Amino acid sequence: MEEVKETVPTEISDNTENTNKRALETNDLDSTNKKIKVDTETKVEETSTTSEVKEDNQEDDEEADEDELDKIEKESESISTTTTTEETTTTTTTGENKRRGNKPPPVRPPKLSKEELVELQNKTKVTTDESRKKKVAIILGYSGTNYAGMQKNPGLKTIEEELEHALFRTGGISPDNMYYQQKVDWVRCARTDKGVSAIRNVVSLKMEMGPPDFDGMKDALNKELPNDIRVFHIMRVNNSYHAKNAVDARSYIYVTPTHVFEPKFAKKNSSSDDNNSSSNWKFTSDTLSILNKVLSFYLGNHRFHNYTSRKESNDVSVFRKIISFVCSEPFILEGVEMVSINVVGESFMLHQIRKMIGCLISFIRKGMFEDCENRDQAFNQIKAYINSTFEHKPLNLPMAPGAGLLLDYCIFNEWNKKNSSIHGELKIENEHVEDFKKTIYREIAKLESSKQEFKNWIEKNLDPYQLPYELMDEIIKNPPPAPGKKYRPPSTNPNRMSKRERRDLKVQSKMFERDPKNQDNRQSLTVNQQMAQQIKINEEVAAAAASTASTTTTTPTTSEDVKTDSTTTEK
Repeated sequence: MEEVKETVPTEISDNTENTNKRALETNDLDSTNKKIKVDTETKVEETSTTSEVKEDNQEDDEEADEDELDKIEKESESISTTTTTEETTTTTTTGENKRRGNKPPPVRPPKLSKEELVELQNKTKVTTDESRKKKVAIILGYSGTNYAGMQKNPGLKTIEEELEHALFRTGGISPDNMYYQQKVDWVRCARTDKGVSAIRNVVSLKMEMGPPDFDGMKDALNKELPNDIRVFHIMRVNNSYHAKNAVDARSYIYVTPTHVFEPKFAKKNSSSDDNNSSSNWKFTSDTLSILNKVLSFYLGNHRFHNYTSRKESNDVSVFRKIISFVCSEPFILEGVEMVSINVVGESFMLHQIRKMIGCLISFIRKGMFEDCENRDQAFNQIKAYINSTFEHKPLNLPMAPGAGLLLDYCIFNEWNKKNSSIHGELKIENEHVEDFKKTIYREIAKLESSKQEFKNWIEKNLDPYQLPYELMDEIIKNPPPAPGKKYRPPSTNPNRMSKRERRDLKVQSKMFERDPKNQDNRQSLTVNQQMAQQIKINEEVAAAAASTASTTTTTPTTSEDVKTDSTTTEK
């Protein structure tokens, strides 16, 4: 039991130590394999010596000795095969690691037994035996620079994994429900990607409460959580509350330095030196009004298939509604002038906001407002380019860095109207939230001041690969038609069928059973076999009809053929 006490906290807290343990285990396996080979050799030598003694003393027991030798040889062969298989597995894993750039694949950490979990939880448990499950909503903020996203992913460091471990240590999750989020009804409001932060995200679950109260549980969780994850509020909600379905809209903020909006590719600036133009350019109130005007072109319900991956234009899920899109006044942090762009929408797809910001920066850097005669002409041109991205044509759009994106808050207007009188409003604004927001802003500013992440992205990714303006001009002149739906052949497996296909299969199977021609074979065949036979019969009938029609139309009739036909009839 002492060994379990030492290994349990390391398995839950740090995922990096699991890889080191795995390496030690592989070394142990190699040593054990060598021991097995030595043992087999000693066994064979001992058996050979014993067989020689038996041959001298007992000539009648030679057959028994040969049987024993055969058994030992078989055991040695089996052991050698196991060692060779282990060696081949290690070689294959090393080959996969080389393909991944010498990075081992994520390893799922081992699950602890219930006794080990109980022993571990009793050390830091805050709840008591009187505590019971209650549906609560946890409002938390986090900095996503050191995490692989919000959603739990075994083998990777995520926000949900840290929160789950903290809830388990404090007693909010029982040992019976550990490792199983569905038992606790765990639901997140917004799923953020790798490197994306959040100020007020919401997670709903059934948590063990009773003693302590909500404030005591909040303080206990913050002690167990790392400094870049903070719980701001815990409140009671109704049992039917669903954090993802109850949200009406989500508000995101993208923080970026102002130097990315410099019109570097304007034709007027190309004649002058680049150093002089960059030193003279400044972010003014005029550029702020231009940004807000361009951002307003995204408002409304549009087809955002080009702003995500693996989506087609005829898919219904690509329609998203943008409620507001506004840029703030510039501010200075860590010696860097920055602005925050706030976007509010009902829901967002993968990479949608980052690609919208990337297109905005690309439009401004092209210098349309400097090259066009009127500002209205430049606005109309940019609006036409933005509308071309909503057409039925795939386009490759630039994507801004993920470090500048953060979730601000989630909006629950409908839920607050119905349940605010009982549980209170699901909204929080206090000094702790604002301080945490400022710390995330400073982290983004430090990334630009120290590592120059946005500057490197512009020089390596944005400027060398600009938007396809020629293709967008063609789309504006000749809008492409909507593509037809892809034909998908009907599946014969009922588990992979849609509701309509299952209904058609039932109707056709009933018609097949009612047909008197198929009554003899009805009992011996399954439904799928009956359908396959019926389809074959229909295809054969159609092929025969087509062949007869083709022969009647293609075979020409001549006078000689008519004469031969008449002679044959007379005979």
